[in-house]
Amino acid sequence: MKKQDLIKRRKELDARHQAKPIECGLIVRQFGAVKDGRAVIATETPIDIYDQERGWIKQVLLMDGVRFRNDKKQLPIVDSHNDRTVRNVFGSIRNIVIEGDELLGLPDFASDADSQMVATRYTEGHLNDFSIDAQILERQFVREGQTYTTRQGKVIEGPAEIVTAWQPHNASICATGADPNSTVRRSYDQERVERMDESLMATLKGLGLPEGMTDPMQIIVYLAGKAAGQAGSDAAPMQQVESMMDKPEDAMRAEEKPEEAMRMEDTEKKVEAEVARQLKAHDDRRKTIVAHCTLAKLERSFADALVDDPSVTVEIAQERIIRKMASQPLGGSVEGSHIGFGESEQDKFENAAKAGFTQRCFQGTVKRTAAPKSEGASHFANLGVYRLAEACVRRMGVDPEKHTKKDIARMAMGHAPTLNTVKRGLADAYHTTGSFQNILFDGLNNTLRAAYEEAPYTWSSWVRQRQSVEDFKDIHATQLSEFQNLEVVPESQKYPEKKLSDRRKTYNIDKFGANFSVTWETIINDNLDAMARIPSMQGVAARRTQEQLVYDTFLSNPMMPDNVVLFSASHTSGSNITATSPAAPSETTLDEGFELMAKQKGLNGSVLNLVPSVLLVPQRYASTALRITNSLSFAQTNGNEGISSLYGVNGVRPLQVVATALLDNNNATNWYLIASNSVVDTAEIVFLQGEESPVLENEWTMLSDKYDFKIRQSMGCAMIDHVGFYGNRT
Repeated sequence: MKKQDLIKRRKELDARHQAKPIECGLIVRQFGAVKDGRAVIATETPIDIYDQERGWIKQVLLMDGVRFRNDKKQLPIVDSHNDRTVRNVFGSIRNIVIEGDELLGLPDFASDADSQMVATRYTEGHLNDFSIDAQILERQFVREGQTYTTRQGKVIEGPAEIVTAWQPHNASICATGADPNSTVRRSYDQERVERMDESLMATLKGLGLPEGMTDPMQIIVYLAGKAAGQAGSDAAPMQQVESMMDKPEDAMRAEEKPEEAMRMEDTEKKVEAEVARQLKAHDDRRKTIVAHCTLAKLERSFADALVDDPSVTVEIAQERIIRKMASQPLGGSVEGSHIGFGESEQDKFENAAKAGFTQRCFQGTVKRTAAPKSEGASHFANLGVYRLAEACVRRMGVDPEKHTKKDIARMAMGHAPTLNTVKRGLADAYHTTGSFQNILFDGLNNTLRAAYEEAPYTWSSWVRQRQSVEDFKDIHATQLSEFQNLEVVPESQKYPEKKLSDRRKTYNIDKFGANFSVTWETIINDNLDAMARIPSMQGVAARRTQEQLVYDTFLSNPMMPDNVVLFSASHTSGSNITATSPAAPSETTLDEGFELMAKQKGLNGSVLNLVPSVLLVPQRYASTALRITNSLSFAQTNGNEGISSLYGVNGVRPLQVVATALLDNNNATNWYLIASNSVVDTAEIVFLQGEESPVLENEWTMLSDKYDFKIRQSMGCAMIDHVGFYGNRT
């Protein structure tokens, strides 16, 4: 069919669709229904996601956290999340806006033949569901028992992950209805899988996985055979899975029409054939995933959850099945219709000891974070570190009563000469060597992470966390100009072209770290309290280091891309510093800051009308600022009390007060107003990938009889644009 015929056909279908809307009553969707020609591509609907550390939690995408690339509110329409080639781009979603808790846009399909086929299916109601691929930029965790209220008034109960900043990459047109946030969850899951591959393989090797076995199907068969007591005992399911693995692609090839037939002019028949093909592929995918789960002896509800998520391909399903199998103990315990894996005695011991030791470490150091739980953990929760060492040595097959305390401590710590002397003839027990190190590391790492999460900090109120980087190369933060104002266009004249200008801020990340040691003497002396306090203090120090980095950068009044320092009256965009001597926050001094920020101009000279959202003050002015922002009225010196406070409760100029003693240490009379970083670039912090939280590593040093624990976090910070700042300062 020629391009002109396709366009003509689409117009006919559009007219018919407008005259009599097509209802897809059999397809139940959370979103995606056509609304005035627009499509809903994301919502704030909470969804369930699995977090490796916290289990099942809710995840919410905040609509005011969306960040478009280059601020261009347009996304390509791609085929089922496949954006690896431009051939899969069918058009774009344009005029994207936020309405309430929904992200909406107008689908506009390209004029080529393939795109018009998709447009026809969309117009006829066969394909009208969209979902979104996005990168999570910032998130915050709401603990159990706490709540988070969105701007729409929706209350989210913890445990939940609130995605406060995210960048959409594309909008996918899908064959069947989908959860609006499923692709964001899929992207996050894939990110987590990449980070955990090494950890997962280590777990699988601990289950006896043969060296070099990496094929997911072979791993599933191996684990299933191990669980059943003999490899290959499920030959029939294996054959079924293999046939299903081959079937979808071959079946689709067999059913594909010759090229001549695909060019038939009857568009409706082509739509019918395509829908039938996609339904067939969906059915083959479902059967394959169910067969995998049957072979793995996993519950049907788990298989159904994989099948119901359209973003889960067969490959992703294989990875999740393997992870599910690896997380369960091996054996043959039967519970209802589900055959589970029995946990080995050594695994039970380690899991219980890790949980109990962590609970002991949390005592007196961690207040709000719940310690992990495991069956039998109570037996270890009150043990001292030396008694824990005794328990680990006993698991090696060594009687502690026959050896001195120093030898018990050495054996538990993995001292090879002592082990070689004591454990001759006990080679079958060598696999238990390392339990003590694992338990120590797990407990101390959990304590560090919990203390880090609980430590107070303020930078997140006004600094954006940039997407993590892969290396230590220079980071180039691009500051884009505002779009110039529109102009009058005379009749028959061309529309004037408006160009964006930009400036770059270059900075990099640095490596921050420290170390502490657990010595042989510490274990012999059973000094657990000192051992547990150190990682807790290190976690607090890591968070404090972030805070110091941000404020040191801010208070240094750095040079900005316009070659003027951050706070100055010499900016071409306008002054962002008080014209008088610094004074305490008041309605008068706040008015001056609001006025100067509103007058700031962009790179192209347009007045930006910026409004501050944060009032940053030293502790000296904390009570003054809090009284101003929490007062219902403003009392003037002339006795005219009862005037509504602009900055108080329900005032038209609401401000979030952030107080920190780091300002007092610099200058106790300086304070600042800062605009929201969702409106204008202000400041950003960035971490090295994998080091968004502090990383703990350890190794045994035989020459000094100790474990060395190293804490590291790599990060950088920069002030990006001065127009979002006002300083009441010298």
